[in-house]
Amino acid sequence: MDRRLSSFFKVFSEISGAVQDGEHLDGVLGLMLERIAEVLGAKGCTLRILEPGAASLWIEEARGLSRSYLEKGPVAADPGRSEIFDPGPVVIRDVAHDPRVQYPEAALREGIVSIVGLPVALVGGMRMLLRIYFDRPIDLSDDEIRFLDAIVGQGAAAIRCALMQSRYFDTFRSVISAIHGGEDIQAILSAIVSRIASLMMTRGAIFWVVDQAEGRIVHQVGSGFSYASLAGVGYRDLTTIFPLDNREPICIDDARYDERLPNLERLGKKRVRTVIGLPVAIVPPYAGILAVYFGQQRHLTVGEANFLQALAEQGAVALHKALRYDEKMLVAFRQTVEVLVMALEAKDPFTHGHSLKVAQYARRTALALGLSDLEAETVYQAGLLHDIGKIGMQDRILSRLGRLSSREMDIIRLHPEVGASILAPLTSLKALVPLVRHHHERYDGKGYPDGLTGEAIPLGARILAACDAFDCMLSGRPHIAAVPLARALVQLEAGAGVQFDPRVAAALAEWVRKDPEAVSPLDPTGDYLDRFRTERIRAKPFPDRVGLYPALF
Repeated sequence: MDRRLSSFFKVFSEISGAVQDGEHLDGVLGLMLERIAEVLGAKGCTLRILEPGAASLWIEEARGLSRSYLEKGPVAADPGRSEIFDPGPVVIRDVAHDPRVQYPEAALREGIVSIVGLPVALVGGMRMLLRIYFDRPIDLSDDEIRFLDAIVGQGAAAIRCALMQSRYFDTFRSVISAIHGGEDIQAILSAIVSRIASLMMTRGAIFWVVDQAEGRIVHQVGSGFSYASLAGVGYRDLTTIFPLDNREPICIDDARYDERLPNLERLGKKRVRTVIGLPVAIVPPYAGILAVYFGQQRHLTVGEANFLQALAEQGAVALHKALRYDEKMLVAFRQTVEVLVMALEAKDPFTHGHSLKVAQYARRTALALGLSDLEAETVYQAGLLHDIGKIGMQDRILSRLGRLSSREMDIIRLHPEVGASILAPLTSLKALVPLVRHHHERYDGKGYPDGLTGEAIPLGARILAACDAFDCMLSGRPHIAAVPLARALVQLEAGAGVQFDPRVAAALAEWVRKDPEAVSPLDPTGDYLDRFRTERIRAKPFPDRVGLYPALF
């Protein structure tokens, strides 16, 4: 081995040792620039960083150059003025005449004749540019190019490590802050999966919440490429892939051929190779599963594995906190709804029975439309309370429904607004407010109180509007005759596109025709309050709270 190659190897070993020993980043980079200048006989070196979206590069480290030269002005990231985006080493042989030299006069005053630039990608769109300045014309040999590539790779590795550690810490800190600040669970889980996908350069990430007692997926939050082999699986497949009693990371090295995945995706530009999952305990019967997937074969470092485990556990902590809080709040929530329902029944038992039926029909219709259990539960609760605004109405007016004067009709038409104002101060019922306020809007815009049209009306309110009218047809009112089921369906479908959302009317009519025994006129002697209590006792806590009410309502 000749002396020059020996010196290259010695410098490489020295830099590698500093990186492996965990020396401070500034020390590693400073040592790297000093040794490069020394072994190549260069005047000096600079290391500049380009942030994503930035217009200029900033200096991370420099050696051998005067302060006045380093502070001559911003270094533009324009591809026509900088080699930051060029592949491989770039040699500028004559600084006086090369357009990539932004400050040629300053370079000449510094005694610089030629420059070698080596651009390198870092993480998250960041780039690094090493420039080596010579006071003579320079041409690099193959050995020198290989040496520089190796050394710059070591410097980039040190910077990547420092950046990732910093970003891991910032992510962890922000998640903990969100949890203790009482932020919405959906927002916390979304932040966890999106940051993992970004920081670890994955294809994507998913966090599931599962109910082990009922054997179902309660909630799912994803970020990145929607990987059907995971995003579309049910509870049984999910818990087969990631057994809940396993507290160690579960690794699928090559997802294209692993039989644990029910849908093997072997083709396409976005195919997934390595999948890593981490089951975490929450609070019985709930558990969580965090999965990340990569487009290439990937083995996690200890730091990456610890980072994933910590974020999975923080998601579990957030859910645990919300669900424990929910156990206390659920009693108050049920008592609040029951008190309101009892007040409505005391005012008008007929109206309360009607509200329970509207709630039941609305839940079935929501599910028929393909909405989730959580969304259907929200509509059901709004159905129970959609007429709560009638508490303040005079008994005389309620008893005359069907033959009211125009002044009395104006009073009745206030009940959606009154109902919304009753519920608005109750934070546990805030998701119901727009549904109660708008359940008398019409699809053609001729409803009240706000005259909303079409899809400007909240979907939950459109469902309530159809189910409310449908039960009124079946049950009648003190001065309005009831109609048979077949005629009620005909009238419902005739109102599609005018009074009702056509999709909602079609979904309601479809399930009623399949299960006509599920609908019936009101029985004035029926104990609807007792039936309501039974339904609320059976209700699971998870859909009622933890910030997962659907925003589309």
